[in-house]
Amino acid sequence: MGNINYLVGLAPQLRKIVTHCQDNGFITSLQAARDLNITSLHRRLSDLRKRGYVVHKTTTKSRKGVVYARYYISTRPIY
Repeated sequence: MGNINYLVGLAPQLRKIVTHCQDNGFITSLQAARDLNITSLHRRLSDLRKRGYVVHKTTTKSRKGVVYARYYISTRPIY
């Protein structure tokens, strides 16, 4: 992961989200709830935006026709 000084000072849930996105490229609400025990992903993404992270959202349709959002997060804050 390299230098992680930019993660210092982030709340634990925010660190989990950023790390998950570094490792997997994106995060969904289901992944956040199931893998990270974060039930309010939208609120945490808002917190990351306030701290300078860039969050992009795309919507995708599953094979079963369920539409869900994928969130892509900059790996470091942009000031």
